Amino acid sequence: MHPRRSSFDKLISLTLYNCEVDYTQAYLVSNDNLTECRVNFCLRSLNLSHNNLSYLLNYVSELGLINPELEKLMLVNCALDDEQVLKLSDSKKITNLATLDLSENLLDGNFPVIIRALKDNCDFLANVFLGGNKGLKNSNNMQIAKGKKSSCLPLL
Repeated sequence: MHPRRSSFDKLISLTLYNCEVDYTQAYLVSNDNLTECRVNFCLRSLNLSHNNLSYLLNYVSELGLINPELEKLMLVNCALDDEQVLKLSDSKKITNLATLDLSENLLDGNFPVIIRALKDNCDFLANVFLGGNKGLKNSNNMQIAKGKKSSCLPLL
């Protein structure tokens, strides 16, 4: 193995649950600061639940943890608001996502726009979990009709 290359490309599942990562730590491991040692992840499952990602989601994405191979993304209680989730849903890095858990975040009135963006950009998204978002009435689980680029509305 080359000394400046990682072997993270074999890692398919990563859980960083309640790690209390802060802005400074995320910046230190961002790929901007790792110019001589780029990290390539091919994760299929990522659980970042119970971490305050309100200011860190860009670094998480930039680091490559959120990548096109990702099928399951758990972001429970990450202090994410509509704008941050909309940025994520508009990214081209989540096209294979099948399950997204956004429970216990700060989502509110713009959620129909987010669901539309998710449906447009996530070819295989089938399950979205939303329980505990105080700004959403009757927020439980949603199933989105399966199939590539479905035009069906999400079910509550």
